[in-house]
Amino acid sequence: MSQNPDEEKLIRRYLLGELSENEQDHLETQLLDHPELLERAHIIEGELLDDYVMESLSECDRMNLESSLLMNAHKQRRVELIRLLHLESNPAMAAQKRSPYEHSLLMRYFRGHRNVWARVALAVA
Repeated sequence: MSQNPDEEKLIRRYLLGELSENEQDHLETQLLDHPELLERAHIIEGELLDDYVMESLSECDRMNLESSLLMNAHKQRRVELIRLLHLESNPAMAAQKRSPYEHSLLMRYFRGHRNVWARVALAVA
C-alpha cells in the first residue's frame, strides 16, 4: 500500500480520535493488513506526541490528543520521555538536576533499545 497525504491525514485523525466508528474499524483493518501502514502510523503518532511536548499543536488537536491517545498510561510515559529527551538536547536545560524518576525513565529507555542514538535523534529532531 503506497503512502499518500490523504492516508496520513486519516491516520492523524484516527490518532486524535476524530473518526467515526466505521472509519476506525476500516482503518484498523488496513493497519493489520499492511505492516508498512502500521509503521507509518507509529511514526505519525511519534510526531503528534513530539508536537504535543513542543506545544505546537492547535488547541483542538491538543484537547483531542489528551482525550484519546494520552488516556493510555504507556503513551503518557512516552510523552514524559520525549519531554526529557528534549530537555537533554538543550544544553541550558540539561544542566538542571533530574529527579530519580526522570533518571530511571531515561536509563530504562536507553537499556531497552539497541540503536539508542538513532532513536534519540528521531525523538528530538
